[in-house]
Amino acid sequence: MIVFDDAPLERAVEGAVYGAFANAGQVCVSVERLYVQEGIHDAFVAALAARVKTLRVGVSMDDDIGGITDPRARSSSTATSTTLSRRARPSARNAGTRGTSWVPCS
Repeated sequence: MIVFDDAPLERAVEGAVYGAFANAGQVCVSVERLYVQEGIHDAFVAALAARVKTLRVGVSMDDDIGGITDPRARSSSTATSTTLSRRARPSARNAGTRGTSWVPCS
């Protein structure tokens, strides 16, 4: 992420926080580096540090960051594992679309 001197400070900070911590940072396009122009650097770093200190870490829906595996994700993963263990395969009919359906192997 690049932050220029004329960037709105609060918006840049929120973008950096969201970009770095969304989905616990487990996104292929998450913010990994910040390039901040010298004129806004100190104010940006101070505002970013202050904002990060306010983040709530935990596993509830009210928390800001935490593990991306919750009971719903575990049950979905278990269902997928169970389906695969019963010799199912992804359906070709929805290839390239959102979501996956499973059909038995013959």
